[in-house]
Amino acid sequence: MKSLSASQLFHKYQANVWLVFSLILFTGCTSFAAAQLVNPIVFNVTDIWFDSDINKSFFRMSDSNYNHATISAHPLYALFSCLPILAILTIFHLEPITGVRAFISVVSGLFIGTIFILFRLLGYQKIDAAIFSILASITAAARFWFVVPESFLFGGETILLVYCLVTVADYRQLSPYWYMAANVLTVGITITNLMAGIIATISKNRWKQCLKIFAGAFVLFILLAIIQKFFFPTAALRAIFTRGAAEQTDYLYWPSNISMVLKRYSIFFFHSIVMPSLEIINSNWVGSSGGQVLSIQTSALGSGGCWGKVATVTWGGLLALGLYALFSVKQHPQLRFTLGLTLLGQLLLHTIHGFEIFLYSLHYAPSLVILVSLGVLTKMRPVVLGLAFILVVTAGINNALQFSNAIDILQNAQIIGPEKVLLR
Repeated sequence: MKSLSASQLFHKYQANVWLVFSLILFTGCTSFAAAQLVNPIVFNVTDIWFDSDINKSFFRMSDSNYNHATISAHPLYALFSCLPILAILTIFHLEPITGVRAFISVVSGLFIGTIFILFRLLGYQKIDAAIFSILASITAAARFWFVVPESFLFGGETILLVYCLVTVADYRQLSPYWYMAANVLTVGITITNLMAGIIATISKNRWKQCLKIFAGAFVLFILLAIIQKFFFPTAALRAIFTRGAAEQTDYLYWPSNISMVLKRYSIFFFHSIVMPSLEIINSNWVGSSGGQVLSIQTSALGSGGCWGKVATVTWGGLLALGLYALFSVKQHPQLRFTLGLTLLGQLLLHTIHGFEIFLYSLHYAPSLVILVSLGVLTKMRPVVLGLAFILVVTAGINNALQFSNAIDILQNAQIIGPEKVLLR
């Protein structure tokens, strides 16, 4: 079969190229514009933005002398995320806040671009891929985490790349090195996301091959950690193995009753897509600043208003159809296997891990959007597309209103002591 030239390939796929470019550009620009609205207080205070460490992430990205030994749960984060932004700041002589926000916006655009590419790899029609890509870009997770520097944007991107990998594996035989890279990428940004790399590996390879892949991934991980230490001397390899697991036990919160479990599941399945009403609470968990913070940990379903109620009901219908499709369609068995088990793993993890689990929503909300998109592979495609369109409108308005509410709250925030915040 004659191979196509670059110009012929572009002509063949130009509609896809323009669509993905438009999505990347629109998402990146809107993310950068929205980031300008966020009060810079979040760069100075721990936890204020839904229990996030924005201030630490910001200094990791903008200060080459930052102590990277404190990020053992993100062992290669400095190499994959901080090194590029430090290079950009140096080359273009940008102000740290501007440079970091620009970089986050670019990654946010690529995040949605990756989702669109995944949908096209799955064989979705262009209109289907575009609608669900837009849906992914207006979820509560995207709206609130595409505008601040945090590791979970990068962690979510690695999971999406794993989904692309197993989808491509449906069409062609892939080298084991691709699976090695997938394991290193997922664990390198966030150690718990290794589950996605492992599940993808076992979905396509025999157990002996899996062992070779895991061994090769470990060697590659060590080599990259050594390279990282060359650029960031404080990123000690030893800390990854001696501190990582121990530190994560500080973030375990065992639910004392079924109500607490249901609250967590509400956030996982619903609040990550449709933002509820915001709460202001006093932070009193391990390692917190002790000030006041934004939270949705106990918010009720659809409490954001009438738009939120319609969006919540619509999303519930889509979720039911997506779960049906996950087990009923025959296409893409590796993707469905990897997607289903990764979502289950994330659900079990956040049943007990993390106080404000909305913090981790970019690790699972895009997977939920991919799950519901599987409905277009069934006879219910017209219904699924109709519900998705309604959700784009209603959730988009609701999440924008709640984001505006969060911005207003932060505009009145005052630091009243060392990392103590008063929200009015």
